[in-house]
This record gives sequence, structure tokens and C-alpha cells, in this order.
Amino acid sequence: LISRLCTVRTQKITKIEKLILPGVGNFDHLINELKKRELFNAVQTFALQNNFLLGICAGMQILFESSEEGKEEGLSILEGHINKLRPKNNLLPVPNMGWNMVKVSKQNPLLDMDKKDLRFYFAHSYGIHDCKNDIDIDIGYIEYDRKIICAVQKNNIFGFQFHPEKSHKYGLQLFQNFIKLR
Repeated sequence: LISRLCTVRTQKITKIEKLILPGVGNFDHLINELKKRELFNAVQTFALQNNFLLGICAGMQILFESSEEGKEEGLSILEGHINKLRPKNNLLPVPNMGWNMVKVSKQNPLLDMDKKDLRFYFAHSYGIHDCKNDIDIDIGYIEYDRKIICAVQKNNIFGFQFHPEKSHKYGLQLFQNFIKLR
């Protein structure tokens, strides 16, 4: 399990089975760091080789084709575009910060928990309002002013808009489930 992608060199990335793209920074910054460290193509190749990849917050967003937050192209591992949160009623805060109940829309190994109500910690101003083939990859969502997809899965690729590392027992269980994947 690698949490500090910056220390991994391209040659070594193919020798691991699981990779976490952390969610610190903004879309363009993360993409540019991957390119600067010659890891952009390595992450794409890693994902295509049926290894397990977990993107957290901005780390999830860069899995997609593009974002309204920046001008860079994403990794394009998943189809779709990340949009700025624009609540229709202006009563909801942006960024969306704090605990939210995540509704599971499709069975999956990471959100398979014994808890009825899954609560995770969010801190984001951008998200997935809709995406191409969202029925196929949407595994969880929150109700903001509309449905915001906050959990995605495509084969061996997982992404979460929330921060499992800040989400107490729910986040710990999610990481334990990720470690158990085979």
C-alpha cells in the first residue's frame, strides 16, 4: 500500500499491487506533479493492468478526463468531467465540509460494511454531478441540493470524494476492505 506516490519511481510502480492517490491539492497541481515526477503514464498503465487503485478526494477527481477547476487533462481512466458545486438555493455552503451520509447505490467490496448509515467526512468544492456511464461506475452518493456521486468503481479502480482518513471507524473499515482486495 503506497500512500506517498511522490516517492515511487516509474519502474517500481509496476511492481506493486495497490496504489492510493491521495487527495491533497487541486486538479492541475496533482496532474502537474505526476507529470513532473514522470508518473502520469505509469499511473495510467498501473490501472490498466488490473491492479487496485484508490483515489481520494482530488485523487479521485484526477481519474476523470477533466475538471472545471483547472485546464489540465486528467488521467482519463474514467469517463466524465468534474464540476464546481453550485447549489441552486445558495443556502448550502461551498466548500461542502463536514460529515455526510453516503447512500450506497451499488454493492461493492469497499463500502460493504455492517453499518446501516455510512458517514464520511467531506471537504470539497468540486464533484461529479453526472458522468458518462454513471450507472456503471456510481457506487455511492450524497444528497446535496441534488445527487452528487461521491463513490465510484470501475473494475479495479475506486474513487471517493470524501476523506476516509478523517472518517473514524467508517474510513478505517474502508481501508481495511481495500487492503483485503485480491
